[in-house]
Amino acid sequence: MNSITLTDIQKVLINCVLKTEECLSFCIKNVDHKECVICARRCRDCTEVCNLMMRLYARKSELFYRMIPLGIETCKECLMACDRFKDPVSQECSQACADCITALRFARNL
Repeated sequence: MNSITLTDIQKVLINCVLKTEECLSFCIKNVDHKECVICARRCRDCTEVCNLMMRLYARKSELFYRMIPLGIETCKECLMACDRFKDPVSQECSQACADCITALRFARNL
């Protein structure tokens, strides 16, 4: 993601919510070791935080900007947990989190 617009922020948040939900479901189905449990927890946290941020952003709430540090941290943790796995679902989740971090950093500087 090289150039981000304000409308892209909402799209990126939506994509992050979708990909983390998919990854969470994938982790639950494949919970064969501790790393899957950790990944599932990080995905669930990321889904919840990004979903809230998406709704705050949609209604132009000032709380959106206060949530940016938490959103960045939550996405980083999810990205690191998912990046340990090389399956397509986890890798798509990692990419969605990376895109979200970039978009939130952009929004923070507005």
